[in-house]
Amino acid sequence: MKLLLVLMMVVSVFSCSTRTCKPNETIAQNQAASAQPQPVAGETKISPTTTMTNTLKKIKIYKPDGSVQCEQGTGTPAPEMAKQLGDIKVYSSENKHDGLIRTQVCGNATGHCNVYEINESDFAKAEKLGFKKWKNN
Repeated sequence: MKLLLVLMMVVSVFSCSTRTCKPNETIAQNQAASAQPQPVAGETKISPTTTMTNTLKKIKIYKPDGSVQCEQGTGTPAPEMAKQLGDIKVYSSENKHDGLIRTQVCGNATGHCNVYEINESDFAKAEKLGFKKWKNN
């Protein structure tokens, strides 16, 4: 009985490896569908041959908040520093640590930064204002 069961399992495994498991019509339909141009993520399909980008690429920028060790309340809050960006659209803001190790000495920088999400096309303007590209998560 066990031998028969094992034999049936072996036959079922090899049956699809030696012949097509799908009917020919399904294969033809899949091939026709894959031949159609597919829109890329972030694009809107306008016609079969034309696409248009509908989203702008966003990046994160930062500037140290100016806070120092042993002095609570130092540093510029993110909403206040965002005013420095002027007409640059800010999608999100947060205060994060830059992840670097520092000696613990009163008066040293804490490593906290104000991080903003903006359009990549506005980076040159932000860079002129002293902001840098955020590379941490």
